[in-house]
Amino acid sequence: MSALLTPVLWCFLPSQITHFILPHLSSNFPAIFPPAPRNSPSYARNYRLAFTGVVVLWLSWTFMREGSSRGEQVLVEDWYALLGVARDVDDDGLKRAFRTLSRLYHPDRAGPGQEDTFILIRHAYETLLDPVKRYAYDRFGPDILTSPKTVSLREYMLAGLMRSSGFYIASMGFMLLLAVSGRARQGAYVMA
Repeated sequence: MSALLTPVLWCFLPSQITHFILPHLSSNFPAIFPPAPRNSPSYARNYRLAFTGVVVLWLSWTFMREGSSRGEQVLVEDWYALLGVARDVDDDGLKRAFRTLSRLYHPDRAGPGQEDTFILIRHAYETLLDPVKRYAYDRFGPDILTSPKTVSLREYMLAGLMRSSGFYIASMGFMLLLAVSGRARQGAYVMA
């Protein structure tokens, strides 16, 4: 539901919020937002500043909320961070990182409570060591590796394109709908 509602809200809410708060900003911060009549160049400048502020604040809040709600899940999704290596690491660096982590988390050493962590580390290592799987992981994320019957680079690319095509088709349809209805300019940022 959120994936469908978010683009709709992004088209209309920032401009509505900006129109709502602009009079308050003009009365409380006249040095930054000098009072101006609607449809004047000063009002357009104030609107652009307030609109940019609304969008930046919303994006900042979204990133902070997403980062804090994920917690440990970020490590699971980013296998480079899980192994503690850079994205351009070579095979020797991967082997060193895996050996170091397997000494810490191997069930024979750390106990049976660490089996899931060790399996995840081993899966990340095996994926990043295989050049085809690493390419697919870098382009489409860890979800692409759950596709059944994908072993070649071509099959991974087709699976990734099929997974992402729905989003782009729906976005294009929504943008065309806005353009046909005459509301495409409402959410646009226009430089004066």
